[in-house]
Amino acid sequence: MLNFKDLSELYNTKFKKDMYICAVLDDFYWKKELKKVGIEINKYVNSGILLMDLKSMRENSIEKKLRDFIATNNLLWPDQTAINAICRDNIQIISYKYNLYAWSSYSRFVNINNGQIPMYRVNISELYQAYHEPTNAHFLGNFKPWNRERDSLYKNYWWYFAKKSGFYNEILKYYKYDINYAESLINTIPEDGGLLKGNYKKFSS
Repeated sequence: MLNFKDLSELYNTKFKKDMYICAVLDDFYWKKELKKVGIEINKYVNSGILLMDLKSMRENSIEKKLRDFIATNNLLWPDQTAINAICRDNIQIISYKYNLYAWSSYSRFVNINNGQIPMYRVNISELYQAYHEPTNAHFLGNFKPWNRERDSLYKNYWWYFAKKSGFYNEILKYYKYDINYAESLINTIPEDGGLLKGNYKKFSS
């Protein structure tokens, strides 16, 4: 996960009545596990970024309900399936910008958006802005920035932060990454910092 912007806007999201989780919509394809256990939903969210009202969740024994659901069902995606199953009526949808899937092309996001029921679709200008000005980038599945076999979005920014971390050489060694390739990725970040405008310092070497 990468954070490009201040998270205070997300943190200060106002929960609507009876909602205690805020999350970003995901492709309906992944809800097939819910169908297997007889649950039908009209929205499906990704568990990568969640804003939770823990007080309300404790009052409603959500942790126990989630644990029990996972323990009694053979699930491929335990946490995400359980959250969508148990909290389905208490999930508030937030902008795609808070959990932008780094494996996705823009057309993929358009398809995800178009696949939602009308009340959850956003207009194309909002979707375009969320895609091009994300707050967070989520490297799902095997689309990790250190995976040379996958051209994940924002891989260059991840390596930029890896170089700033103080563990750059160790990271390169652990993932058996060629330093010249990593440097070439970092050098694709625009001169003005791109998504890091105002918080970017170009390396001299």
